[in-house]
Amino acid sequence: MQILKPTINQTIQLSDSRINTNVSGLMQIERFYQRARVYNDININIGIKEMEWIDGNMSAMLGAALYRLNIEHGLTFSISFEDVNKKFPILFQNGLINTDAIKLSGSNKGSTIPFKSFMPDDKDGFIEYVLEKLLVHDGMPGFSEATTEKLLDYLAELCCNINLHGETEYPFFVCGQYYPKLGRVIFTVTDLGKGFLPKIKNKTAGEVSSARAAVLWAIEGNTTKLDAPGGIHLNKMRDFFLNHDGHLHIITGDAYYNTSHADSTARPDKIADVKQEFMGSTVHLVFNKNSLL
Repeated sequence: MQILKPTINQTIQLSDSRINTNVSGLMQIERFYQRARVYNDININIGIKEMEWIDGNMSAMLGAALYRLNIEHGLTFSISFEDVNKKFPILFQNGLINTDAIKLSGSNKGSTIPFKSFMPDDKDGFIEYVLEKLLVHDGMPGFSEATTEKLLDYLAELCCNINLHGETEYPFFVCGQYYPKLGRVIFTVTDLGKGFLPKIKNKTAGEVSSARAAVLWAIEGNTTKLDAPGGIHLNKMRDFFLNHDGHLHIITGDAYYNTSHADSTARPDKIADVKQEFMGSTVHLVFNKNSLL
């Protein structure tokens, strides 16, 4: 069946500042999502003239928001080729924006780790991507075999958690970016499922009743699984990154956990309160090239 292209267009600015890998960056994308979701079956022109910066890895989060808007509201999207090419060519280079006018390199050179989506049950495809695009990227150190196996185990568990907790038929989205001046690679995984809370709340018979408590419950090593480690991997993953001068972010529901947050009155247990409705969960993995061996 052929779907006719909408003839109505509405311009919405993606951001009027910076989309970084933090609470503020999340809220910029959430604001765009909320402004767009009031429309149905039209084309949204994504305005970027006012945007100052976007972390390349945040393409995973943005791509997830655009997918949900397309599926649930029938929206299509356009963007100025000239503006992207002038200000944010990284969005061409990582594959978030596809165009025949840009020839993308298939190598692991440069700073981008490709934007891609996977179905929740496609563990093999995801692991192949991790092996061929993430762990061997120029921004990564030469991992030992033992460290490679450990990271594969952790990342495979992320995929399994999406399949288990998410309860969704929507794909999840990934993208990474190497920041040479910082010596860091940030890899982002965003899903459109139900998030951590529903499964954990059910497992604990209602004892865990908030997204904040669900994140803490999971990173303490608890699991909803009967026959597998589950949350133990999040616990070990957190310790692994902290022991190698990296960081772990987990966002689900209204909770944003970040190991780099100070444990304070404003952010108890390193968790900030956020308001977002477009995703189930996001995990940011911050690799420190100088420490990960």
